[in-house]
Amino acid sequence: MGVFWSKVSGPYAPFFWAMVLFDFVVPFLVLCNHKTRNITGTVVASVSVVIGMWLERFTIVVPTLVNPRLPLDIKAYLPSWVEWSVLFGSMAMFIFLYALFTKVFPIVSIWEIKEGREKGLREAEERLKSYLPVSTETPLVHRAG
Repeated sequence: MGVFWSKVSGPYAPFFWAMVLFDFVVPFLVLCNHKTRNITGTVVASVSVVIGMWLERFTIVVPTLVNPRLPLDIKAYLPSWVEWSVLFGSMAMFIFLYALFTKVFPIVSIWEIKEGREKGLREAEERLKSYLPVSTETPLVHRAG
């Protein structure tokens, strides 16, 4: 019960209630409103859930380890500058590798852009012409609208 009360109303209450806010309230409000249920709203809800999940892991591990079953001094845990550096360094490395990956391999498929569809259509027409016997009466591919 000591861990529970330290989460709900003790020194870890701000982290716990921020987790509830970011994991449940913000995504619910964003995705329930029809006007904000778009790409921007989905991104906001997703980022909110990611932040909330980090807070959830913090509230699972830290209050439990701070309240041991042995009679020891109980004090609040705060990350050191080394731990913050490792966190931000790993995030920066992920962003760098993601940017490098998207530079080498495009995110948008070539078939999803207009030029790619037109080029693909021309290639398909040429391929059909090579497979089928030539007929001058009807076109091979009908273009819609």
